[in-house]
Amino acid sequence: MLGKLFKDEFKAYSMPFGITFLAGIIFTIFMKIVCMLPYQEDIKATIQGIVFYGYYYIIMLISVAATVFVVVRFYSTMVGDRGYLTWTLPAKTSTIIWSKLLAGVLWKLIATVVTFFLLGVFVFGNYWLIWDDFAMDITLNETNVTALREIIGELLKMFRPEYLLPMFLGLLTVVVYEVMPQLLVYFCIAIGQLFGKWRIIASLGCYFLIMILMEILMIAGIAVMAIGGVSAASVGFFENMSVLGITNFILSIVFVLGILLSVLFFALTNWIFKKHLNLE
Repeated sequence: MLGKLFKDEFKAYSMPFGITFLAGIIFTIFMKIVCMLPYQEDIKATIQGIVFYGYYYIIMLISVAATVFVVVRFYSTMVGDRGYLTWTLPAKTSTIIWSKLLAGVLWKLIATVVTFFLLGVFVFGNYWLIWDDFAMDITLNETNVTALREIIGELLKMFRPEYLLPMFLGLLTVVVYEVMPQLLVYFCIAIGQLFGKWRIIASLGCYFLIMILMEILMIAGIAVMAIGGVSAASVGFFENMSVLGITNFILSIVFVLGILLSVLFFALTNWIFKKHLNLE
């Protein structure tokens, strides 16, 4: 059942994301042409600088749009006008939440890839005058290629197998902290729907309150870790630990914390929808 629900959820996003990506492609081509026009050199430098920074901030809105699409669909299909259809499905509450979570995360990942691909297309070319700000299109000659190979070779020699663990932990942490905020939004919507007609305001209020609480806890946690780190260092706790070991230790704590918060938000969301669903 999860596979079928996920497939339906994934297809449901194809239209809004497709339109957004198409708009991004058209916008990229247009802005690229603007930068390639044969202006006078001083005017061209100014125009390219303005267009580049304007394009960067606007194209990054694709990621913002992706988040909005995911939140709006979850709200409308869970507690909004289409909520009744969702809850008539012969599936567990947890299965429904999983399908929406997986589809939403995957589409947000696709949106991120598309965003940076379009950014790369925009900056690629030998028509840029503002080399100091962005020089991603340097043409490499034979000497530069040789030097680049030597640099890469030296970096590969410096790489050690034990570096794989912090890289893996870092990747897992990024994934977890991509999922956790989405589960937080789901949790806030689940709480908000308990307030009937005030569900949107309640959801927003819940979100800001939790964010404030998490900020306070994060600051307190950093303070505790700093004090604990100083105390541990004073008794020689870190003497036998390398920089790599300390890095792994910190990444592990951050990763576990993200997992615990994700599990908590998912469990509470599932429990509220299962026991206290309110579509009125």
